[in-house]
Amino acid sequence: TFDSKSERGAAKVSNVVDARKGRITNVIKFTDPESKADALRVRLTAKAVGARRLELTFRWVCVTFKKRLFGLFKSVYVPLVPATFLARLIFLFRPKIKPATPFFDLL
Repeated sequence: TFDSKSERGAAKVSNVVDARKGRITNVIKFTDPESKADALRVRLTAKAVGARRLELTFRWVCVTFKKRLFGLFKSVYVPLVPATFLARLIFLFRPKIKPATPFFDLL
């Protein structure tokens, strides 16, 4: 949870994991009555790259508002370009340096 004194305001955080499909959803529900956003969801996919390591790919972010945005939208989805694609473009002319990929180590 986030404390109400933090910059973000009060919120509850959870993770929804679907191991069979390799999906992880980070969920942040804002409990501060002054917050304009109701929830923030971040979808990731995970792929096993070792006995205890998962490689993560960020897929999309969904912001759900308490009131409709511009009177039209209750939720806004933002697709995320995979970081590996962007890293390949950045390191295209620097082949000796390998770009870092997001990962998660299991305990």
